[in-house]
Amino acid sequence: MTSAERLYERLDSVAALESLVGKPEDSDFDCKEWFLQPAAMRGSIAKAACGFTNATGGVIIVGVRAAGRGADSPDVCSGARSP
Repeated sequence: MTSAERLYERLDSVAALESLVGKPEDSDFDCKEWFLQPAAMRGSIAKAACGFTNATGGVIIVGVRAAGRGADSPDVCSGARSP
């Protein structure tokens, strides 16, 4: 089982999703905020999905924001973001 599959399997509750706060995004995990504009939402998810498709796969969590700490640091999951 890959690390992305293990992450997906454990995300079975609100508490499990909340445990992602503070976790940095990586090659198996990406957060996307929920956009009110459908085109922006599709583009954001498509970009992440294409990256995972060209690698080993991964988990995209929609409705959670991630903030960067600089160009050389991964974005870190910072909490739920709904419209």
